[in-house]
Amino acid sequence: MKKFLFSLVLCCMLTLIAHPFNSSKTTVNINGIVRPLTRSTSCKPRYWGNLQKNACYCCISKRSLAGSDFKYKGTAVSHCLKKGHCSRDILEEMSAVINRKYVEDDASAFVAAVIQHVRAFVVVSKFDQTEEKKGIMTEAGARRAILDLQKRGLLPPDKKTNCLSVTPLAQKSSQVLSLFAVSESSKCQYPTAPETMTGLYIVKQLKRGVREASRLQMIRESPLNQFALSDPNRDPNFPAIALDHLSFYFKTSKGKQQYVSVLPLAPGQSIFQYLKSYALAFKKGKTGTIQEKVALNSQENQIRKVMTSLGTKMARLHKRYMTRRNGHLTGKSFGTYGDFHGNNVFSTNDGDIVIIDPESFVYALKKARPVGKDLTRVYTFSTLRNASHQNQRAGNVDMTTWHTTVIKPLFKAYIKTFSYNGNGTFNKEDFEDILRILRNNFSLRGTGNDLSGVFINTGFIKTMWAYRKHVRRIINELEREIKAENP
Repeated sequence: MKKFLFSLVLCCMLTLIAHPFNSSKTTVNINGIVRPLTRSTSCKPRYWGNLQKNACYCCISKRSLAGSDFKYKGTAVSHCLKKGHCSRDILEEMSAVINRKYVEDDASAFVAAVIQHVRAFVVVSKFDQTEEKKGIMTEAGARRAILDLQKRGLLPPDKKTNCLSVTPLAQKSSQVLSLFAVSESSKCQYPTAPETMTGLYIVKQLKRGVREASRLQMIRESPLNQFALSDPNRDPNFPAIALDHLSFYFKTSKGKQQYVSVLPLAPGQSIFQYLKSYALAFKKGKTGTIQEKVALNSQENQIRKVMTSLGTKMARLHKRYMTRRNGHLTGKSFGTYGDFHGNNVFSTNDGDIVIIDPESFVYALKKARPVGKDLTRVYTFSTLRNASHQNQRAGNVDMTTWHTTVIKPLFKAYIKTFSYNGNGTFNKEDFEDILRILRNNFSLRGTGNDLSGVFINTGFIKTMWAYRKHVRRIINELEREIKAENP
């Protein structure tokens, strides 16, 4: 028995050493299909969108990659031709895409171009001990990475090296290992004028590593990419999504890979901050001076405007990708975010809505999810949440006033967006469907399958009481009001 186990272990070790691919070290993006290549990855077309070209990309990559070295670069193509994953015609097609002709006598350059084309994440050279400490990227590391990416043309260059300012934003958390804001000084362009700083990027070291980076890549390759914040041609009637400019990985001094995303700065301020400012103004305005009462009136007008914009644009996104059954809305959408709370959504003064930390979208891309996952999070996080860093109402506003001022404009905009066709005509069937969907989501039945979004740090009794006393009242009021507008 011992001899058998020894032989088995030895065989496995030899297989690992002999195999050209270093398992779980490289993630590829082959025509929108993002996944890590491992020793067991199959390159058969049925696993790659039923496209022979994708199978060829897979085979060459798998045969060639071992970490960042090319061990079989000279024979990878001939190997894949023999396996039947590649053909001469496919190689010609690939040559046109990667701008490198396949030369049989020396395939190395062609293979290197293939690898560059399919590698999902940019590689930044190994960090030294000043640029990372115990796997955590430092300010020096973030600066060097940005400069390196600019030098390689992957990010727009700054004017001069010393223009960049890198500022830590937060300590590590459950989702982030390190976080930095990157700004550019005006001194580079106008040395004698007073200095101003222009925000450029957020640099976020991902605690979930390659898994989260792969999710972001999948979203970039999906239809949601049309709403990317950095796209100047995006439709302003939908929420913008702060998709990363790119993701990269670096190796620590101990050789471990760490993944980082470079994100655009979200304009405006978070919904959390808007709501918290309103709650504080309400507390002062109740018994305060005339100036404080005037300030409260201004805050009320602003918060109604923000929540109306949020409800409208969230509904448009949900509606665009909502499924139907027998002509009726199902309440499940491929555009459900799944993490829709005040700290993850920003608003500008002109009503633009921006979603940050968008990786949760990936679940709905695979399978349509209930829109209640977004609606109940917006509601409970703002209204009922116990955690002090998430509680915007914070007991400063009574529940009736909060629902009238904050929640009703949100729901009204959401319902009306679903209830009217593109030409402005009232759609009675969709109106009735969205009311049914809302009532179902804000009930014990609707939320029972989404415990993490409702009951944790909120409480079953508090949640159900709020739903029955306040949410249902608002939905009933809106039903009567909208019916009166459309007799």
